Amino acid sequence: MTPDEKHMLEEMAELAKENNKILRSMQRAIWWGRFFGFLKWTVIIGLTLGSFYYIQPYLAAILKIYGNLGGSVPNTNDLEQALRALGSDKIQVLLKNISP
Repeated sequence: MTPDEKHMLEEMAELAKENNKILRSMQRAIWWGRFFGFLKWTVIIGLTLGSFYYIQPYLAAILKIYGNLGGSVPNTNDLEQALRALGSDKIQVLLKNISP
């Protein structure tokens, strides 16, 4: 083996060690990125479910009130029939009394 060949072989061994070090560093960075990505989504989903669990009684009460309110408000057909029963002349009198 000539001195040039020996020098080239040592240089290639040194480059291989440096490449190995860089590749291990990249693998470690990828692993930590995946770990923190998983942790981030776990926290997001956990907070979403936890907040829903915490707010659920309030939502149930609001939905119950909304359901009760829907039954007490007349629908448009009933309102239309009531206005027709009043007659157009009575509606105009009511509107004149309301306007300033």
